[in-house]
Amino acid sequence: MQQASYEVGFEAEDIPLMIEAIPLNADCIVLIITKVEDPEELDTIGFYEYTEDQMALVEWADKFPEEMPEEALWIYIDKTDDRTRTFRIESSTLSRDELVAIGGSYVVGN
Repeated sequence: MQQASYEVGFEAEDIPLMIEAIPLNADCIVLIITKVEDPEELDTIGFYEYTEDQMALVEWADKFPEEMPEEALWIYIDKTDDRTRTFRIESSTLSRDELVAIGGSYVVGN
């Protein structure tokens, strides 16, 4: 969190680790949310500060879908069997053609 604070510029308080922030660059951060069960806790851990002005890749976002921005791009990884995974992408704001351009026809829902 300290590295993310330095590189991205948010204020971090002494809070229990419930969010791991991994900066990819100045405009994009990966957020791994753990130990959070109530959407109200997202404000406590600074979630909205992380996601306000930059792209955020949020692991476990499906725990709080109502808190994700409308323009969210959802990426699903489904286990087909012990050795195979299927990737799907969905969006409420992007067209099917735009999704195909991002991930290819094999990851856009049938």
